[in-house]
Amino acid sequence: IIALATHPSRAVRIAAVVALRRMQDPGIRVFLNDADEFVVTETARAINDDLSITEALPNLAQSLNNHRFSNEALVRRAINANLRVGKPENMQNLLKYIQFEGAPIPLRNEAIDALSTWAKPSVLDRVDGRYRGEITRPLNVVQQTSAPVLKSLLQHKDTLLRLHAAQGLGKLKINGGIEYLMVSLKKDLSSEVKIEALKSLASLEGAKMDEALKIALADTGKTLRVAGLDLLKSSSLPKELIVTLLVDVINTKSAQEKQAALNTLGTLPFKNTEKALTDLVNQYATGTLTKEIQYELGDAIMASGSNTLKQKYQKVATTSSPDSLKAAYASTMYGGSPGKGKNLFMNNSSAQCVKCHAIDDYGGNVGPRLNGVANRLTTDQLLEALIEPSARIAPGYGNVSLELKNHKKLNGILQAEKPNGYQLKIGNKADTLVRKIDVVNKIMSPSSMPQMHLLLSKKEIRNVIAFLSTLNED
Repeated sequence: IIALATHPSRAVRIAAVVALRRMQDPGIRVFLNDADEFVVTETARAINDDLSITEALPNLAQSLNNHRFSNEALVRRAINANLRVGKPENMQNLLKYIQFEGAPIPLRNEAIDALSTWAKPSVLDRVDGRYRGEITRPLNVVQQTSAPVLKSLLQHKDTLLRLHAAQGLGKLKINGGIEYLMVSLKKDLSSEVKIEALKSLASLEGAKMDEALKIALADTGKTLRVAGLDLLKSSSLPKELIVTLLVDVINTKSAQEKQAALNTLGTLPFKNTEKALTDLVNQYATGTLTKEIQYELGDAIMASGSNTLKQKYQKVATTSSPDSLKAAYASTMYGGSPGKGKNLFMNNSSAQCVKCHAIDDYGGNVGPRLNGVANRLTTDQLLEALIEPSARIAPGYGNVSLELKNHKKLNGILQAEKPNGYQLKIGNKADTLVRKIDVVNKIMSPSSMPQMHLLLSKKEIRNVIAFLSTLNED
């Protein structure tokens, strides 16, 4: 079968690869030299995937130096083989590939990410997720070898390469990269690269984080300032100064920065934050607190451990609605993330929103289509629809029972409620209009939609509301 590597038929060579894969035979390595990209890629799959053909992994690793083919399936497995074999020459293979300008940027980034885990790779395979077991290697070797390459990549013209290089310096704990990361933090044109430089600096011994945080908080980019706020609690700045900086952000910056500042404020000792939190609760009581941070204020107060502030916050929240459940969730109506909300709507396995509701042509039809829902319902009604779905059922989706003056009962789907009557769909009949003056009693069946507060956290409900609030187009 191995001799079929020279057979002129592509189909025969592929069949040989399949057979050798099933036999777990290391002789399959000869097919890595095939002129056909598909044959080579299938050989790489055979060597790396499933239980692997361990004896052939070094050959797959060496194929990373052969730049004939650059498809992702092949190169990812060659990168992974170098990480799994783990010899000095394999580290050099990864470094050479990282520096090869003809290689696709995403795969160079994959090589950087693999190298970043060299000392302790994941127990799961980077390609197929199979359990491979624990591996531990000396960290100092990969630090010394990779440091020059990663530091030089911080000056590369490609943004993603700079970003992954900054991450790599932090993951590998390369303290010699601190100076280079500080330059990136100050001068890089990409906020994303600056953020990764800041995070890496926070993980390195000897980094001047106070200086780095001051640079981040003074940056013109909002996302970097938010990242700086998240890391502020771990700085060595005096707690009183940190609180002053956070209060200034809460009073003057954007909603996203205010949220990050309040999240950080909630992690600090209460003896330092008592006055700031008390002032914010007073603003909440007088209606002058920004709505987008009411949720974060609640979290910060709960974390403070102050029963006095908890009671005051809950008292103000309760007055916002006579419905105790809605009052408890009132802070979720503002300040959520539409992007995270969309992801929850589409993918959350508990709520399973998309199985019943459609947006455009995607989703189920058990519940109403949600295009234009932001024009039909207020934010308050969106919250109600999520936590008390039976309180208001969309026309055409609720069963109603009408008891008439003549002692008859009509059961059907309420298509619409008009000023003078109810429009019902009863079986296969045409819509029936029942006059309100003829109705003695109306009973709506409970909604089949579950109460979302039983399935989602407050923060998740907040993000879903933020997403639904963007659905303006019919």
